[in-house]
Amino acid sequence: MITFEEVERTWHLLDASALASDGLTVREIEAVQMPHGHPLFALDSNSQRHLLIPLKSDIHIVEDKQSAGVHLLANQWVDGETKRIFADLVCLKPHLNRLFDLILTEILNSLQSDVGQPDRVIRHVLTRWRELINKEPINRLSPSEIIGLFGELWQLREMIRFDPNTVSLWVGPHGARHDFYNGKTALEVKTTTQRVGRVITIHGHEQLEKPPEGNLYLAVLRLEQLPAGGETAAELIENLVELGCDRLAILSTLAKQNMTWESIAQCSDIHLRAVENRIYPIDQDFPRITSASFKGDAVPNGILALEYQIDLIAEPPFPLPQHEISPFYQKFVNEVLR
Repeated sequence: MITFEEVERTWHLLDASALASDGLTVREIEAVQMPHGHPLFALDSNSQRHLLIPLKSDIHIVEDKQSAGVHLLANQWVDGETKRIFADLVCLKPHLNRLFDLILTEILNSLQSDVGQPDRVIRHVLTRWRELINKEPINRLSPSEIIGLFGELWQLREMIRFDPNTVSLWVGPHGARHDFYNGKTALEVKTTTQRVGRVITIHGHEQLEKPPEGNLYLAVLRLEQLPAGGETAAELIENLVELGCDRLAILSTLAKQNMTWESIAQCSDIHLRAVENRIYPIDQDFPRITSASFKGDAVPNGILALEYQIDLIAEPPFPLPQHEISPFYQKFVNEVLR
């Protein structure tokens, strides 16, 4: 199996190599054997990255130019003293290089089990990643955005430990009312770096409103920002993948929030550590504003936005006991599986 790290290392080796006289610097991927030779990683004179797959001279491939940043072409390149036909997958935009590496990792592993029609394999993978390929560069995220994202990813990891497929429960970025929902129970996440107090901000009257015929919980995660150590959001994502979570599912969900891998990687100087995680059942005694707080169960006409703060330093309300938190995540996941 080809790993993402191996793909990255290969590009680093090519970057360190002198450019070949014909304007193309190449390196064979010996771990993958195709009918007409090993695939090649190549850098051209414009430092654009290519995956070249040698083909039989009379073979016809279907090109793919649907994405502005990554094209699949049929190209002739000189191999030694002979011109050969290659399926040429080229990354045209530098900001997509890391995403391109992820795509290459999937393509190479797919080719190991399906060598007959490389262009079909490549087009299939491109289709899966199309939405992310078409994303334009995004500026560095603000500290508050990266802290909020870290909190949601941290909560997701607690669920992933029980089932890596439960990334589908992370529905907030898709426009759902709450951050996580399993069809019965919802979990709203608030993340703070406050050292003192436990004040959280609620946006809108629906944020702490239970789903129909369901339950709602509020997770309040306190983080400490460190000069070094701890974890970055990018490292947390890598850990989710190591635990079995589908990388594409994570990155696609991030794209719904207008976040890309590159914009998150730019914040790798922000190191965070969880110091407290409290989960509150939202019941009739929990302090909140909902539709039922208003006459006729509706926000008065003319109110365009509602934001308020809750101070949770005093009890009640009481959070779940610490020994019940892990079982809570397990139950949250298992409710989907039944």
